[in-house]
Amino acid sequence: HPLDGCVIYGIFAWGIPGLAGPVTNAIPVSWETQLGELILQEFTTNQAVCHHPELTTKIETIMRSLTSPLSQSPYTFHVTVVDSPVVNALAAPGGNIIVFRGLLEDTDSPEELAGVLAHEIQHVRLRHGMRLIVQHMSMAFIIAALSGDASGMLSYGLQAAQTLQTLSYGREAEHQADAEGLALLQQAHIDPEGMGKR
Repeated sequence: HPLDGCVIYGIFAWGIPGLAGPVTNAIPVSWETQLGELILQEFTTNQAVCHHPELTTKIETIMRSLTSPLSQSPYTFHVTVVDSPVVNALAAPGGNIIVFRGLLEDTDSPEELAGVLAHEIQHVRLRHGMRLIVQHMSMAFIIAALSGDASGMLSYGLQAAQTLQTLSYGREAEHQADAEGLALLQQAHIDPEGMGKR
């Protein structure tokens, strides 16, 4: 990538947080997707995954509606429901969305769940999770990501998962995901009223 040399110079000159945006934009989507798979593994290693057929079908139907307007997206989205009472959902880089059982129990309608999923889809598309990880990982991680080197990626999965679980996006990123998520609901012809309840 022609930007890599400039980005690496900038990291040394100005520091990682200030260049998180350009660094994130320069990371290959294929590398980001591999990292997302490792993050998903970290979340599902010690927690059961819900495989209820009816629930799976309903979530897949919602996701098809939400992703059909995104024909140009480089990401393939997949939802995994983790059997945990935590009321939360999070977007791993690359398209894996993790929903915790507690969130499902706390939603009142399919439209409300669609609002959550639309929000998380936009975090992926806007690369907010990847940017957050870049801001808090080592220089070795940055260089591996920019070069597409997957040889040491396994060691980054746990750190990246912990970063996503313990740190939060900034207010600007949340507002952006809300606005873009609302637009996505409208494109998918899903009532956006449920989004305001989250």
